[in-house]
Amino acid sequence: MANAPGYSVIGGGDSVAAAKRFGVRERMGYVCTSGGGMVRFLSGQSLPVVEASRRAAERRRG
Repeated sequence: MANAPGYSVIGGGDSVAAAKRFGVRERMGYVCTSGGGMVRFLSGQSLPVVEASRRAAERRRG
């Protein structure tokens, strides 16, 4: 993946650890330690922390 022509994205603690171990982590376009959260985001699902932040912002605006 690190040498692929394109934007490389990895997610999940084990994947990140493996990329670091094999010396390719710095060649990744995006590294996310939350594999499940990244999959949800990329598939268009809402993320609880983002929704909570939006609701807090709306309450603040009043």
